[in-house]
Amino acid sequence: MDILVGLWSRDTTTILGENQGTRLYWLKEAVKATQAKRAEQAAQFADAGAIETIFVAPEYLFSAERRNETDARAISDVSRAALKKLLAELSSHYEKMLIVPGTIIYKVDLKQFPIHGAAKKLKTVGVLATAATSEAKNPVFGQVSAQEKNQLIKQGDAVSKLVKNKMYVFFGGEVVASYGKRADMLEAIGDDADQGIFVPGLKASMQAVGGITFAFEICFDHYKGVLKAVMGKTGSVADIQIICSAHVDNTNSNMMVRPGGFVLHASSKHECSGVFYKTNPAPPLAGARPALVKPVPTIKPTGDVKTAGVIDKLGEQLIGGSPLAYYRIRYA
Repeated sequence: MDILVGLWSRDTTTILGENQGTRLYWLKEAVKATQAKRAEQAAQFADAGAIETIFVAPEYLFSAERRNETDARAISDVSRAALKKLLAELSSHYEKMLIVPGTIIYKVDLKQFPIHGAAKKLKTVGVLATAATSEAKNPVFGQVSAQEKNQLIKQGDAVSKLVKNKMYVFFGGEVVASYGKRADMLEAIGDDADQGIFVPGLKASMQAVGGITFAFEICFDHYKGVLKAVMGKTGSVADIQIICSAHVDNTNSNMMVRPGGFVLHASSKHECSGVFYKTNPAPPLAGARPALVKPVPTIKPTGDVKTAGVIDKLGEQLIGGSPLAYYRIRYA
């Protein structure tokens, strides 16, 4: 089946002074333009499935309004929750579009929880868990994992914020997957670095949506091969891998899709964005010795001779001053 892909290379380093409302406005415009492109090309698309369109934006699309890159960039957890609802509402208007609106970097302020002071005085996660009589009475325990609790104990009284960088994936008005960045690349900066710690996600995210198995990565995770390390242990592969970055180069060996699968990368750096295809291994030549023939599937970018008829670039346009590129992929 044919799927239209929209990759928005929003340069998040040039929109530091934009508030969340402005960022959301331009995201809506990019999503609307992607849907319009799909409608324009409808006659050229065959065998549409449950997912007709995939839209992906880059990392840090939703971060704090600030003056320069060294200022704290994490928004409040309250703002994150509000954005999540607004993004779900946006998704409800595009029933057959999988929307990955970049990432939200946010912080949980532990000072709001009465248990925070007591937690700092405890020495082990086990004691800490026992001290939490219920998540309802001590809400912080409903938001932090055992790993996070352990970090709090190690860091001492100076820590009052947990900084997280998270990707939400929407389809049909619902969150169908989420993924927390695992590899730290200066996530907590400015005041957040003085008063808080970055809390990595705990797992690689794979999720089947509309009959397609997706895998997700955020920026430095791809460079570090996080998805490869996790999936390599299980032997799992995805049909489509989605990367949001700001920014990271494409590493073929860290693209964990099956032969015939695709990698979609939306980066704040336009040159890093793109669609990639994993070829099917060529059959051995007649008469060749099997021991000497090891067909290996390879990753090929858009424009390569081996992606002809599999990936077609349908042009691009500027949305909010940033390029939105369109592709048709022939998923099978």
